[in-house]
Amino acid sequence: MMNIADSAWEDVLWDSARLRGCTVEQWDTIVQNLTQRLAQFCGFELVAETVDTVLDGEAVCVEVRRAPGRSNVLGLLDVDVEGTLGIDIGRGLQFLVEATLFVFVCGNRVARFDKKGDYLEFRYVRSADGRGQWTMVGWKEDEYGEFEGYFQMRNV
Repeated sequence: MMNIADSAWEDVLWDSARLRGCTVEQWDTIVQNLTQRLAQFCGFELVAETVDTVLDGEAVCVEVRRAPGRSNVLGLLDVDVEGTLGIDIGRGLQFLVEATLFVFVCGNRVARFDKKGDYLEFRYVRSADGRGQWTMVGWKEDEYGEFEGYFQMRNV
């Protein structure tokens, strides 16, 4: 069993053969590091649930949310975020690391379009130096209702 040091997690992430051989605990190390990087990119602290299942050794998806006990971003407006972070080796398709964040004001999900709501999409991409970085893809419409379960902030 390989041990993933904090400095080596990204090398494993970009090597799908090594990633397929990871234990659930090793996937969790990668997810927690990706969450820290996403938090740095967004400018507020995020926490991810612990990885407990890996789909066919090739994919994980966990919930992420703003760290509990943190002061509110915009005071009286009570702005908060939660969402998902996923890794999919691709099963022969495109390798993908992405996060979906839902923005809430006073506990209700922000929407630009009708009543379905929107979300912010982020991708973790590999740069020329071999390291990854989060980029914001932008606001997306939940046109198929995939995220309808996220209409109100969950109290955890």
